[in-house]
Amino acid sequence: PEEMLHFHQVFAGFHTRLVERTGNSRIIHFYKTISLNLTRYQVMYLFMPGSVDQSLEDHREILALIQKGQYDRAKKSLLKHLEFASRVLKDRIEQNLTQTKNDINSTQQTGMSTGEIK
Repeated sequence: PEEMLHFHQVFAGFHTRLVERTGNSRIIHFYKTISLNLTRYQVMYLFMPGSVDQSLEDHREILALIQKGQYDRAKKSLLKHLEFASRVLKDRIEQNLTQTKNDINSTQQTGMSTGEIK
């Protein structure tokens, strides 16, 4: 967990610096507004198998494209990164919801069969 916390700090710092480098005050303000909420999803994402390696690879690619001045390709790579992370998180959240519903149903059925009052 300590290693993951460190990686999240690096991960979040990368995003923050990237946004700040735009020099666009609206984008910077917007990012600062949503960054606390993003943290919850970033942490969830980072604890998923393979996500750290995928993020590092994506971030390196995006940064390299920006450094080369290939902004259209960097934008496409960034969108691909965001779409992938969003899809993976959405799938995980849906799995968690399904598991929670199953757990609730199982608990209710067990309570009913043992005669417990709810």
